[in-house]
Amino acid sequence: MISKKKLFFTSFVFTLILVLIGIFGTYSVCVNKITCVNILHHLFIYGLFFLPLFFLSLITYKMRDSVYQAWFRFVRWWIPLSILPVLISPSYGHGLIPVDKGRVSLALSALFLLISLVIILIKTSTDTSKRV
Repeated sequence: MISKKKLFFTSFVFTLILVLIGIFGTYSVCVNKITCVNILHHLFIYGLFFLPLFFLSLITYKMRDSVYQAWFRFVRWWIPLSILPVLISPSYGHGLIPVDKGRVSLALSALFLLISLVIILIKTSTDTSKRV
């Protein structure tokens, strides 16, 4: 199991990279090199999972170890399994309901955030009821 500190630091570094890519943009960083633009674009799309991961690792950092362990058991299988739909989704969506990598990644990140918050709240409430 990854420690709280390692997870927090790793998610912070990747979130910082994503924010910098978002601020400066892929074209200003790469200066007209199309392969560089594609790499940064894919890094941004696949890295969207680190935003809620950083937020949630920040929340669980000061909590009891049992809450972190319960949440991390979920994270361990969610992140790899959620990358699979992003990999198989098309790069650009066409049709009535456009489905592309960015939308799938954003939807799965939002779902991850919601499920994680529920797990943290339930585990925190059961831990406090055991103490009383």
